[in-house]
Amino acid sequence: MDPSSDSVPDYSAVQEQVIKIQTWFRYARSLQRRASFAKARLHAVNTKKEILSTESSYVQSLNTVVEEYLKPLRKLAILTESEISSLFSHFEAILNFNRTLHSQLEESINNNFPISNVFYDMAPFMKMYMQYCSNFSVANQLLVKLRETNGAFVEFEGNVRGRLPLEKVDSYLIMPVQRIPRYILLLEDLIKHTPVENYEHGSLVEALKAVRKSAEYLNLAVSTNENLNTVFRIATSLGGECVGLVDPKRRHIKSGDFERVIGGITGFSVKTPVQLHLFNDTLVIAQRLVSSFRFSNQISLVDLFVNPQPGFLSTTAPHVFQLVTVGTRVNLICDSAETKSTWVRLLDSTIDLLVSSYGEGYEHTRETVAAQLDLPYSSKRKTRVIQRVDSVEVYSSRQRAIMSAPSSVIQEAQRASEMNPYLPSLPSPHLSSGAPSPSPSPVPSNPSSSSSSSSSSSSAVGGGHHIPSGGQQVY
Repeated sequence: MDPSSDSVPDYSAVQEQVIKIQTWFRYARSLQRRASFAKARLHAVNTKKEILSTESSYVQSLNTVVEEYLKPLRKLAILTESEISSLFSHFEAILNFNRTLHSQLEESINNNFPISNVFYDMAPFMKMYMQYCSNFSVANQLLVKLRETNGAFVEFEGNVRGRLPLEKVDSYLIMPVQRIPRYILLLEDLIKHTPVENYEHGSLVEALKAVRKSAEYLNLAVSTNENLNTVFRIATSLGGECVGLVDPKRRHIKSGDFERVIGGITGFSVKTPVQLHLFNDTLVIAQRLVSSFRFSNQISLVDLFVNPQPGFLSTTAPHVFQLVTVGTRVNLICDSAETKSTWVRLLDSTIDLLVSSYGEGYEHTRETVAAQLDLPYSSKRKTRVIQRVDSVEVYSSRQRAIMSAPSSVIQEAQRASEMNPYLPSLPSPHLSSGAPSPSPSPVPSNPSSSSSSSSSSSSAVGGGHHIPSGGQQVY
């Protein structure tokens, strides 16, 4: 059969069908994209309208507080000026700011201008909310007190309540606290429904960053203020006897109730209720006197060790742990194994964090002190245990090297302390003028029995190592 006589199939009809299908497919995709863009654009427009409407409602609510509460209270003299300032801290300034913001948003939306520019320019001024938000908890406490003790104020609230949309002033006072997070949610929603190709997308992202930065500033200020209030409240509850406790750098971590055990091997003779107040750099112990707790002792965390299994005590009271410093052991009974575990873990982690901030050299010093106190010592890097064999200390080669050069170790810790202003000052190193001893001098279990009690509490250990005591003697 002649190949030249073979007929070539005609695919032109098939090609036309394929082209038609592709054309319709591209057209359908185009319609789908247009519908998606239109839907996103409509959502973005509605979000902008929501931003404007909520801002208008917010400004109206702020104005209601000023006209119906703040000004009448000033005129009637029901409250003192100090009480008014506590309740409505910087309220009028916030109202003026949001009136300006509302006016600019309204102008931008009505003229189809980008609202991102408005938020970007106004975001730094949102920091003026700081005073109000920091004072919010104080305002709520004052409000409760006024309703219990000030009959004229209660009567005033009753007269106002009937003619306002919201019944209580509390509902109005919380609005400024919630407003900045609300801006973030609305801007995030607007960005989500604004295509990346849109000219406003990039500026919206920058505006959101600016608002978030102000919100983070507010959160930090509120957190710092609340923490300072907590520290101040604890200091006040202890009768003001814990001098120097209130410090802007000091953070409260946890407080708890325990029983302190005073007794010997034969049994527990006395159980005294105590409170522990743990901070980032110190531990305050308060002891019950009649109906209240009073300051008993303050221990710097760099001087403190925690013994979770204090020998014979563990068999008599399973939920007991021990606070140990040079010359002092305080036995504490917890109400449960969980409470004990939580506190031991929290104390260890807080101490470890503080000591690591001083530098590795200071941790070596604590390791040496732990050996003198017959305590196992562990850190985040690895566990190190110094054992006593027939009253003779066994040290690794690394520890012996530390013993031979105490001056450099302590100076390194001192430099680390000076470089970090957020840490309490490290005691000045007491360096021995003589040659360092190859093994440390044992620390007596009872410093009062030593011939030199002052050297037992802050003596040079291991040929020149200074044991910081912070000048505290635990009861």
